[in-house]
Amino acid sequence: MLCGADNSCLAHLGGILHRAGDPMRTLHLAEILAATEEDPMEEGPMEEDPLP
Repeated sequence: MLCGADNSCLAHLGGILHRAGDPMRTLHLAEILAATEEDPMEEGPMEEDPLP
């Protein structure tokens, strides 16, 4: 997992990883902080409103 706080940088780095065939996933810091699931790396839709 590659975590960052800038969407444009994450998109750029994600493209580089994809072209290199690397399965590493990029995530914005807010996605990690807002995750309410036990496994935030699990693929699938996020909850509509993850905050209480």
